[in-house]
Amino acid sequence: MKKAFVVGFFVLFAGALQAQTALKVNGQEISKAQVSLAKNALMSRMGLQPGMVDEGQLTKAAVDQLVAMELLAQAARESKITVDAAQVKASLDQEKAQMGGQQAFEAALKQAGLTEAELARLEEQRLLIQQYIEKEVTPKAKPSPADLEKYYKDHPDEFKHDEQVKLYMILAMFPQGADDKAKAETKAKAEAAAKRLASGEDFAKVASEVSDDPSKARGGEVGWVRKGMLLPELEGPVFELKAGGVSKVLESKYGYHIFRVAERRPAGLYTLDEVKDNLAQMLAQRKSSELLQQTVEARKAKAKIEPVDPEIKAALQAAPPAPQEKPKDGGKQ
Repeated sequence: MKKAFVVGFFVLFAGALQAQTALKVNGQEISKAQVSLAKNALMSRMGLQPGMVDEGQLTKAAVDQLVAMELLAQAARESKITVDAAQVKASLDQEKAQMGGQQAFEAALKQAGLTEAELARLEEQRLLIQQYIEKEVTPKAKPSPADLEKYYKDHPDEFKHDEQVKLYMILAMFPQGADDKAKAETKAKAEAAAKRLASGEDFAKVASEVSDDPSKARGGEVGWVRKGMLLPELEGPVFELKAGGVSKVLESKYGYHIFRVAERRPAGLYTLDEVKDNLAQMLAQRKSSELLQQTVEARKAKAKIEPVDPEIKAALQAAPPAPQEKPKDGGKQ
């Protein structure tokens, strides 16, 4: 009798686990809870609410994403990449602390429909993929100087700029909600700095000693500024200055400013040297995405993907092309 009970229990337990499995990728189970979380994350990133997108399309998009992640994790393991159990534990411990302790952590897991063991496996997967990208993808995605130059020459519209001035600033800041007395004291500080400049003192020296802006560490250097970047009450007087000119004391909602225009340049193109760092980052991100997509597609063609849950199976068979997130334009400066 006892043996029959134990056997029956394990049959029921196995059935419950099977019911929670959405699909398998080369034998690795993906749970219904993971699919649900992936669907919610997709809707959040795309700015969608329930009912705004076809459920079948959303399910397919979530499953495609989860399959891709599992295939990349498997690629990482085949590349002999491993994750230390201590790394996973440290990450989960940090998560618990951020949530306010074990009780809050367990409540969040229950709401998500995940066990702590399943979450640990997902964290291990994330770390595997992260290391795989760092070791196998990023080195291959780094653009060469020739790549940068070619992109720069082929896409001039992405590097246009309006008229600009290179600014240095001294700011005497008054606290939010300052009364007239506090404002008068702040203005006196700015006017004292203006007198020092008028007597011939170096702007960078005065800024480093007087300014309340973080730019004081650079002698007040703000950098190149185009129209539309400054507050309206500051923009007019600043853009009237000639190269080498210093403004009078100007008031804004932050305090009292003194500006020096070091250089002016008309509308034109940023130089390659000015944009190369951002451009290299953008091209590397694009190439990394391409390489990851190629890896996923190649492995997916050979993978054994088994829908287990009937709803998942129906969605994958009937759904039209899955909704795609809008690509971010990384080329414009």
